[in-house]
Amino acid sequence: KFSYLRHWLSNVDNEEIKSHALSVDNYGVKAPLRNTSIFDFNRGSEVPKIETLALNWSFSNLTGSDDDGQFLVIDESSGSAGHAERYGWLSNITKKQHTGLGINFPGSKTTPEVVQDTYIPTLKQTLPENLQSTETVKVLSFDDEMFTKESRPVNYFFALEKSPYQNISQEMLNFFATIKDFNNLIGEPINRYRQSYKDIEKLRNLFFERIENTPSVEKYINFYKWIDSSISEMLKNLTPASANFA
Repeated sequence: KFSYLRHWLSNVDNEEIKSHALSVDNYGVKAPLRNTSIFDFNRGSEVPKIETLALNWSFSNLTGSDDDGQFLVIDESSGSAGHAERYGWLSNITKKQHTGLGINFPGSKTTPEVVQDTYIPTLKQTLPENLQSTETVKVLSFDDEMFTKESRPVNYFFALEKSPYQNISQEMLNFFATIKDFNNLIGEPINRYRQSYKDIEKLRNLFFERIENTPSVEKYINFYKWIDSSISEMLKNLTPASANFA
C-alpha cells in the first residue's frame, strides 16, 4: 500500500522524515533555501534543498482504474520545462514531470480493488496567525493577578473562516519540515536592517513557479455559496452554546 511516494536528490535526515510521517501532506525540509551544491562545482549555481524534490506521487487524483485496468498518477513535484536548464544536469531530473502509470488492475474498478480509503490520524501545521487554545493557558503568580490602571480586559472569540488564500498559505507551509525553519527566515539578525525579507521572497518565487493555474476567488466563493446553508447548520450544531462565537 502507498499513501505517497517521494524521492529527493539530497539527504533527508531523521527529523524531516518524522515530520513527513506526522503530516502526510508535508514534503518540506528543515532549511528550504540551504545550498546543496556547495561541494559540486559542476552545477554552476546554487541549488536550494527544496528544489531537490524529484518525485512526489500523492495519489490525490486517483479514484480507480479505467476500462483497460490502468490509471495515471500525477507527479506533484516542481517539474517545469521553463526552468529545465537552471541547475544543470540536476534540472533534467527535478524539472521534469515523472507521471506514474498503473497497469494490470481490474477494469473500471474503484475501491477496494485499486484505491482503499483508510483514515489515519495525522498532524497539520497551523498558520502563524492562528491562535491555539494551548497558547492561552498561563500560570499566574500573585503579582500577575493584581489589576492595575494599565491592565485591559482580554476577551477571546471563536471564529470559523474559509478562504482561498488560507489554502494557498497552507500549501506554502508544506515547504517547511517544521515551523522552526520559518522562524529562522524572519528572525535572523541581518533582517533587522533590511526593508524586506530576501529569503522569504526567494521562497515565494520558488513556490509560485510550481503553480500551474491562477486560483479564482470568484469560483471559490460561488462553490461555498452553493453549500453554505448546509455547512452553516452543521457548524452551528458543533459550536458550544456558551462560547463567544463571532
